Amino acid sequence: MSNNRIILKNSILLNIKFLVTSFSGLIVTRILFKFFGVSDYGIVSVVSSLVIIIGLINASMVTTTFRFLSLANASSDEFRINKVFNISFTIHLVIGVLIIFLSEKFGVWYVINNLNLPPQRVPDALFLFRVLVYTSAISLVSVPYQGVLYSNENFFIISMIEIVKSLSLLILYSSMRFFTLNKIVNYSIVNAIVTLVVAGLYIIYCIKYNKTSVRLKFQNKLSEYKEMFFFSTWVLLGATAQTAKDTGSQLVLNKFFGTVVNSSFGIAASISIFVRILSNNIVQAATPQIISSSSSVNSQRGLQLVTYLSKYSFFLLFITTLPFLLETELVIKYWLGDVPIYAVVFCKLMLFIGLIDSLSSSFSAFISSSEKIKWFQITTSSVLIFGLLFSYLLFKMGYPPQYISLIYIGTSIFNLFIVLLLMKKLLKFNIHFLFKVSYSRVIKVLATTSPIFILIPKIAIIEFRFIYVAIISGIWSISSIYFFGLESNERKSISNFVIHFFKR
Repeated sequence: MSNNRIILKNSILLNIKFLVTSFSGLIVTRILFKFFGVSDYGIVSVVSSLVIIIGLINASMVTTTFRFLSLANASSDEFRINKVFNISFTIHLVIGVLIIFLSEKFGVWYVINNLNLPPQRVPDALFLFRVLVYTSAISLVSVPYQGVLYSNENFFIISMIEIVKSLSLLILYSSMRFFTLNKIVNYSIVNAIVTLVVAGLYIIYCIKYNKTSVRLKFQNKLSEYKEMFFFSTWVLLGATAQTAKDTGSQLVLNKFFGTVVNSSFGIAASISIFVRILSNNIVQAATPQIISSSSSVNSQRGLQLVTYLSKYSFFLLFITTLPFLLETELVIKYWLGDVPIYAVVFCKLMLFIGLIDSLSSSFSAFISSSEKIKWFQITTSSVLIFGLLFSYLLFKMGYPPQYISLIYIGTSIFNLFIVLLLMKKLLKFNIHFLFKVSYSRVIKVLATTSPIFILIPKIAIIEFRFIYVAIISGIWSISSIYFFGLESNERKSISNFVIHFFKR
């Protein structure tokens, strides 16, 4: 199977996983809220927020592990792959033990002395906290095994395990009302079981089918750990800045406008997460090839993958989000019943931010292949925090809440150009090729689809309006992409695929 076909197959698998996990996630949220009630759901939420730092560490280590294993895998040297795996495993094990130690020392104290909980619920909160900490630490240790599958582009197993995890949680959460223990303990036990089983599946599969890569052998030279450790700290900086921006946005909005606006922004933020995942799926499927190609003599393929994926990622997201941009208020009304104030404008602006960010979604893999991640993380993280601080100043001056999203549109555009300049200067990236192949085509598609924003509002309010709008916008956007967004050889490949498909 060609490399491009592997990317296509893997992106389809990841999108199937995304649809299943997203759908089950929406149902799970509804089930848990009804199961716990307002008070207990609040306890679960606040205790879960205490382990957010573990999530940040996990995210940075996942990125780091996948990067180093993909580079090792490109060499086809089993000794090097096993060496990188063992270095990664040792770092994860140490971090896991350190997390447990610090949580027992300081986290437990914080839960007992600082959380505003009814006295009779403190033992349950402590039990939940400890379960989340211990299972997160164990899950962290399984990350190197996931990295082996990822670097080998075994997205079928990754997707199947994550789908099993999602559906298992759905089934078990639905069954919790039949359990005899109290609600928070039930929830804690279900989470522990599923997390441990999923970690075990990754480990068992790798031991059986990637035995040489995952054979444990301690690497006793501290210098071997230095590069991976420092790389992970820069990735952690970026993850921390993104989390600070997301959390800080809600705090700033709450200070100036209250909880009603928080609710509207939260709705938009949840949509933004789905948009971000959808945009990254096609890039995630190609990341191992981007990293291995960009770091080898086949660097031209790395450049082509980054360039074409920035275009394809935007087009996929554009087709998906266009009907929601056109009928945002209608969709929110169907979803929630009532439309909170500012929810429509927040959602539209968040979708625009997602489209802008999709233009650079393939850059991170290209940057990760180099050893010059430091300046990218420092500059982009600084811009994110600056956007939050500037929003605070505007609100002090009396500007309305939607300006925070307008500022984030500005920071997304600014970050895009800053990253491009850094890629050109530090990585010798061919920006001219990117603009010619990708961005110029994106501009043409936007220009030819813009009339739809004038025509659709003139359609009368009819039953199943959103379905009609989705069909019209889908045909329009796909046609525009086909004729103006694709090159002649791309159109020819699609035509041949369609012809062969119907001849079967």
